Amino acid sequence: MPGPQSPSAVPGEASPPTAGTTLPVPQGAAVPPEAAPASKAQDTAASVTYFVQTGAFGKESEAENQRANLALMGVDATVLSPEAGDKSLYRVRVGPIVSVDEVRTLVATLKNNGISTNIIKVNSVKPKDASSR
Repeated sequence: MPGPQSPSAVPGEASPPTAGTTLPVPQGAAVPPEAAPASKAQDTAASVTYFVQTGAFGKESEAENQRANLALMGVDATVLSPEAGDKSLYRVRVGPIVSVDEVRTLVATLKNNGISTNIIKVNSVKPKDASSR
């Protein structure tokens, strides 16, 4: 009488994994942090933020008028007044915005309403919180 037989492979079916076998991770599946390879990039988090500037004015009242016009369009803007040499410029900016698509939509809306724009891209590298390691 023959001894116990191992299960025979059925064509078209995968055989069950054996101990020590690494299964492939499905595409798009989350990889647990302990399974991710360590790298220097994990020590810092790079982020990009955008601002859309709609004007720079010599008078604060002109900048406030621009901000008010944007508010009527549903756009929340801020008036900044940094010193540029010996002349004050009141800049009207929208942001921070993190989505490139949102920036494109905003710029298109503003241009369709006759408002010129400048996009300001700010790259920042922040150290990751040591407690999250």
